[in-house]
Amino acid sequence: SAKALYLDVIDRHPEAVAARVRFARIARAEGDAKTAARLCREALQYDAASLPAYRLLARVYAEEKKPQLARLIAQRGFKLSPDDPELNFALAIVAKNEKDVATARALWAKVIEKDPGHVESRVELAELALANRDWKTATAQLQALVQVEPKNANLHNSLGLALKGHGKFEGARASYQKALAADDSFANAALNLGIL
Repeated sequence: SAKALYLDVIDRHPEAVAARVRFARIARAEGDAKTAARLCREALQYDAASLPAYRLLARVYAEEKKPQLARLIAQRGFKLSPDDPELNFALAIVAKNEKDVATARALWAKVIEKDPGHVESRVELAELALANRDWKTATAQLQALVQVEPKNANLHNSLGLALKGHGKFEGARASYQKALAADDSFANAALNLGIL
């Protein structure tokens, strides 16, 4: 497995920063934030200029609701890469967790400005827009997302909701149909299509 490979590399080469960061990504994906954070800290001990380690560590701390640590790590990372999209995304998570919607929204927009293909920021902005009935913003973000993930039924369904709210009923119908084409058992899309 990949974990065993990275562990072997780390055992043979303790200074292997890239292997530690890759193993940390796996640990985070498996829900092991403690191991991910430890591996990133170790990577930074060997290489204080490892931007991938700063990015991942800031993200882990943000997700674990440790705002001071996330901010500290992001600030250190910004010394290497000012306005780095991934570091700003971590800070947006902190702002979201602190219920500072305006700051989170501004940071996600900043991420997209630097990296238009940043899917997670677009998803966050779309969800926020849908929750606040900002149909124009939701539509713009979801249209960009369905270009990246055309087979994602949930995205098409959400786009249908945004278009319906925006008064574009034919577009909403087409989006619900695309959602059902991607997943014919998706009950929400079938219900929304029936209501429309």
